[in-house]
Amino acid sequence: MNKISDVIEPVINSIIKALVDEPNDAYVHDILVTPKTITIYLKVNPNDFGKIVGKHGKTVRSINYLASIIKQKHSPEDKRMTNIEIIEEK
Repeated sequence: MNKISDVIEPVINSIIKALVDEPNDAYVHDILVTPKTITIYLKVNPNDFGKIVGKHGKTVRSINYLASIIKQKHSPEDKRMTNIEIIEEK
């Protein structure tokens, strides 16, 4: 795993577990690091999907912002964009 992934994953995991009703079904599924982006894939229970997205996407944007701040703090020269993708667990 990439170093940046090791830093971001535990923080995002704890945040999303605190937001949902089914914390055992909410976790960082994968982190894809490419030359231009860092994409964090979250897996959540279908009942908790709305809680992670939030009104007008505000919650997921906030999680993405926190991920970008963590990346910036850990590696200030890293100019990659962070993205959050949510996978609904079936």
